[in-house]
Amino acid sequence: MKIICISMFFFNLLFANFASCHGDGNIPSGEAPVKIAIIADESLREYADILTVELSKDKDLVLLERSKIDKIFKEQQISVENLGAKSIELGKLLGADGLIILKKINFDKKEFVVSRLVAVNTGVILGATFQPFPPEKSDEWLKGIQTRFLLLLPKLKVQSKDSVPISILNIRAPIDTSELKLLEKEFTLALAFRLVQEKEIFVLERWKMEKLDWEKDLGSAENNPFWTGSYLLDGSIELVGDDSIKVVVRLRKPSGEELRLEETGKKDKLNEVTDRLTKKILQELGKSSENISWDTKAEAE
Repeated sequence: MKIICISMFFFNLLFANFASCHGDGNIPSGEAPVKIAIIADESLREYADILTVELSKDKDLVLLERSKIDKIFKEQQISVENLGAKSIELGKLLGADGLIILKKINFDKKEFVVSRLVAVNTGVILGATFQPFPPEKSDEWLKGIQTRFLLLLPKLKVQSKDSVPISILNIRAPIDTSELKLLEKEFTLALAFRLVQEKEIFVLERWKMEKLDWEKDLGSAENNPFWTGSYLLDGSIELVGDDSIKVVVRLRKPSGEELRLEETGKKDKLNEVTDRLTKKILQELGKSSENISWDTKAEAE
């Protein structure tokens, strides 16, 4: 459990550093703003209002009015509790590109707020946050959602025909040591993070679904048609000498064909290794890179 906690911290740190270096997920000039509907449990309405006010400051977003959302809920006789698979239908009725769904759940005898960002066009959950309820500081709760979701906004405009779904299983080390266990977790998270920055790449983090029981509440990703035809990615990572790593990944196409890609680099420069590996993956997919640059100095700090 300790390794999982450290890895989740590492993942959040990556998002924070990327956001600080590159700003939010700005929509390209000329494109219409993203339409977002915030949907919340009745007990979370106050937090939904706070989030609405904060996100309304972003020029790339249009927040749908609660009265319009409530009207559709009443007409369709649905609630947050029984929303489930109806969320995409609801999004289309609202004319929204994305939904932010806030729901309170019980986990390990404690209350938490699960916040999900759902893409209406593709019908998938792009991201989720999991935070104690009530949050100690509302500004930190807001920051957590903004850090996680704003970078994903451009994906809400992607149509299903242009998207590439990739299911990441795990990047495993051949030897079971605490150092390698941590390294494989951090590299898998770093690679998922780097891939998700590409607008048309959608990542299903299957290894996290195996670890966290509460993710079952996020919907049946396994049965979502979007993911059944996805690429599968797994592989291995090993130490080379004292300070380097060698990574070999297998990318399995929906047709069953497998591609083998290899990359090496310094173990304290995971950002550089994952960046080069991502560009190789994109080349095989026939996609061009967004030319994302990582601020190595900021991440070191």
